Amino acid sequence: MLQMKSYIVVTGVFLFAQVARAQILEVSYQQKHESVALQEMTHTDFAAKGHDGVSHTFSCVPVSTVLAKVQVPTGENLRGAGMSLVLIASAKDNYHAAFALAEVDESIGSKTVFVCDKQDGQPLSAADGPIRLVVPSDKRPARWVRMLTKLEIEPVQP
Repeated sequence: MLQMKSYIVVTGVFLFAQVARAQILEVSYQQKHESVALQEMTHTDFAAKGHDGVSHTFSCVPVSTVLAKVQVPTGENLRGAGMSLVLIASAKDNYHAAFALAEVDESIGSKTVFVCDKQDGQPLSAADGPIRLVVPSDKRPARWVRMLTKLEIEPVQP
């Protein structure tokens, strides 16, 4: 009987660990804040070279789709003061990367940025995930934010 009880406890801990790695991303713009469940969004797959220099297949959501949850200005609505907005990607380990919002807007810039939760068909490792930012067009993956926790849109302060 003790062995059965021990097995149940171990299984419960495993299930808790899976819940703790939920793919929730905090997104904010002005007074709008959303907790975005990435796994519920439509994903696209693409290949890119990672930090290890090897090509991997990533399963991701375009950052523009994620930012739409907080009604970030895009397209013709991105003008004037909106041209000085910055996207700040923050990680659990306090790493940050910044992009001009116009740079990642499809109608203005050519920078495609993705929010990813799988690599080579598997959930991201604890060292990389559960969510990471991937910028396939960057020559060096310095803005690929591992352990991504938050996306914020902020105005540049002169």
